Amino acid sequence: MYKFTNQLFQLILFTFFASQLSAQGNHVFSASEAVIFSPVSLSTPGGQTWSTQRSATPGYFSLYGAATLFGAADGSTALVDGYVKHYATVANQGAFFPVGVGNDLRSLTTSGTIPSGLQVGASWILGNPTTTIDPTDGGTHNIANKATDVLEVNTTGQWDWVNVSGSAAGVTLTASIPNLSGFGAASQLRLVGWNGAEWVNLSATQGVAAASGNTENSTLSGTMQNGITALGIGKAYNIAYVKVFLQGAMSGATTMTNYLTTAGFVPATQPFNNLYFNYNGTETNNVLRSSASITDWVMIELRNTVTGAIADRVPAFVRTDGVVVDVVTGQPGVQFSNAIPGNYYLIVHHRNHLSVVSPTTISLPNTAPTTHDFTTGLAQALANGSGNSMKETSAGVWAMWYGDYNHDQIIDGIDRNFVLNDFRLGLFDGYFLGDLNFDGFADGLDDSFILVNFSLGLESPLF
Repeated sequence: MYKFTNQLFQLILFTFFASQLSAQGNHVFSASEAVIFSPVSLSTPGGQTWSTQRSATPGYFSLYGAATLFGAADGSTALVDGYVKHYATVANQGAFFPVGVGNDLRSLTTSGTIPSGLQVGASWILGNPTTTIDPTDGGTHNIANKATDVLEVNTTGQWDWVNVSGSAAGVTLTASIPNLSGFGAASQLRLVGWNGAEWVNLSATQGVAAASGNTENSTLSGTMQNGITALGIGKAYNIAYVKVFLQGAMSGATTMTNYLTTAGFVPATQPFNNLYFNYNGTETNNVLRSSASITDWVMIELRNTVTGAIADRVPAFVRTDGVVVDVVTGQPGVQFSNAIPGNYYLIVHHRNHLSVVSPTTISLPNTAPTTHDFTTGLAQALANGSGNSMKETSAGVWAMWYGDYNHDQIIDGIDRNFVLNDFRLGLFDGYFLGDLNFDGFADGLDDSFILVNFSLGLESPLF
């Protein structure tokens, strides 16, 4: 068996290996390298193994320049059970890292923007990152510590990533993944990286196209960032990009008021924990609730059928431009943790406006700029049978009707009585269901507003 210790051993020709292999295979000890200058096949006549020491200073099979280790195969010993390194000798010179454990190949490939002189190494580590030690940094990587756009990190294993020299930021990484059909849909899979504190999404650029599938040996791609010491397989939230206007908040042709937020009246915690919505979530954001870019809270809901069970629902904020932003990230695109990717009716609720429903199911996750925009036409909302499921607030601009105080999907005399009662109570400088025009008062103006909508016999398709 070849043991390369305490030296830089140069492997030049495959024929050297073919003639010298022993029954045990090839092994590189700690702090040593076997440097390969030309293509070498991992296929061996007797199925001998290729391995390196897994330690703080591991052994490497090192690829110099355009050299390759070819013939790797999942389910065989034609892989490196340990570490592979690449020395990039020219710009944009990628490499194939045929790493794995036992006969389980979990390769990595680098491509794209690669600086000359970059030296990087990688190894596949089997086991839960929370409890399995990464040899080169000597610690574990808790999968509970993750960025806000990462829903979950898979426990199957991780790739140890060693940035020896140069910056790998911007390098495209493509990994061969295990069977993840029980973990998430392909559109949810993301390559994630450990930055020393948490797992972050490396597939933000690739998005829903990051994975070629979710079955054995599908590929998963991402873009390297500085400071990453391990790679893993993550799952993204199901995301819906939505735009909607509220009739009572309109302050311009395509703008809504921010008075309630800038005045400090909008609560930091979601306002739907009442008998009308019966939602007990604890979503909170102290920054957005007073942001000048925010109008109010809304509830975004997903259903498989219009009148069917709720697949998921999430409170969110709607900006003054109508774009709905996530409570956690503060960014466009509402994140759902319970609804798997698929086709859903998209429903927008508001605490005192009539709900709107998408006219057909929408394939989620959708990605910006593929936003479902309720504001551009009446046909953007499911018809209510009376041709008035939304209000045209100005030419070509549509909004949700105000006045559904008790959220029963119809604006009627009961809602008018509630608004009138708030008016009689003299409610001012606050956040009230009876304040239909978002001025912080429940007053005679609000009562006159609801009388108009009440007279139209308005109802939503959910009624």
